[in-house]
Amino acid sequence: MIQAITLVGKRMSEPTQHAGMLPSVRTSLSDSDVVERLSALSRRGKLAGYKQGGRGLFECDAFGQPFDSSLIGSRASENTIGFSLKMKPTLPLIFWVLMVLSIWPGVWLTDSMLRTWFGWYDFNTYLWYLPLTILPLPWIYKKTMPQSRNASIAEAHTIIDRISTTLEGELVTPE
Repeated sequence: MIQAITLVGKRMSEPTQHAGMLPSVRTSLSDSDVVERLSALSRRGKLAGYKQGGRGLFECDAFGQPFDSSLIGSRASENTIGFSLKMKPTLPLIFWVLMVLSIWPGVWLTDSMLRTWFGWYDFNTYLWYLPLTILPLPWIYKKTMPQSRNASIAEAHTIIDRISTTLEGELVTPE
């Protein structure tokens, strides 16, 4: 696990390549046996958000911080299951829409509060409030998205290890 996290830290400058760093699982089980065993693992509470099919053979959740991803397992070859990681778009979209939509009401609220508490306050609040709230947004994005990818990748390594054990398979690390 430590090795996986170190590997993630070295390659995060290539965010589109992060799925290629995930190991695959070599197993002799058929697709139906794989799905059956993983379904049983999910019922025991060891595979969050598991569902059969979807964009591959199966999908499950890989928790990130603050945004989660889906770990998608599909057949890479006859006896190998490959994995890819896709960030779930709903929560980041809601987060960014709320960030943007809360800025202008914040101008009104702050202006009203300052004019109520300080009788001498007679400035155009939006002139200082908008730059103060809009300029940090790129840095927030730059911090949260890679942080979420890193956390999801670390979680994916743990899940893939658990899947490999359940399928009595062998982990094949990418080169």
